[in-house]
Amino acid sequence: MRLSIVGFAMAGHYAVGEGWVVMLERAVSSGGWITLGYMGSFLITIPVAGPASWLGMKLDFDRDVDAAVAVGGCAVLV
Repeated sequence: MRLSIVGFAMAGHYAVGEGWVVMLERAVSSGGWITLGYMGSFLITIPVAGPASWLGMKLDFDRDVDAAVAVGGCAVLV
């Protein structure tokens, strides 16, 4: 299997973007008449968070380990 520099660059950019979304959602207090806490984090990490949720392992993006698993898993997939 050959490793690609372009693939590493794309995975790095994807991981940075995902990390930014997760940190932004942690910083902003959700509230108002509807609360969709960490919906953006779930959607941007759906290749990992979707199957995990389907298998009953709900990822809590408020925990560092769960967020790192989701972001890292998606970066590896890219």
